[in-house]
Amino acid sequence: MHEWKEKKRRQAECGHTGIRCVQDVMINGRFIMRFFCDICEKKFTSLQMNTNDEDRVIESKKHPGKTLGQIAKEDMPYLFWVAVKSKMNQPERYACARMCDGKPYVVPSDGDVISYDALYEHYVKSAVDFITSNGGTI
Repeated sequence: MHEWKEKKRRQAECGHTGIRCVQDVMINGRFIMRFFCDICEKKFTSLQMNTNDEDRVIESKKHPGKTLGQIAKEDMPYLFWVAVKSKMNQPERYACARMCDGKPYVVPSDGDVISYDALYEHYVKSAVDFITSNGGTI
């Protein structure tokens, strides 16, 4: 019990300056990226996405089969519409919002050490802030 309390105390006081990224495969064979603080060993929310925002393909009748990176070069107002006004699901809307905001998410590689601010949860918050500040709803 003492060891557990000490570990929790260290985690609460840690600045999480280095988050280690570990790629893994779930029992169903799907990709998962796990995140751990190198200093205090705190676990952060895992990510089951292995596609960068720029490489993501959304269901689009206007731009079928194109990546968000390709669409951004040709039709940024469309990405804005998807993010702020469309009825697409949240992951697509969030990715479009990040593209419009110039802050696309890049999935880290296995073994990378990233900053605390580079965790996906911060990119979700950024996308939500972009959507709501431009009159959209979540």
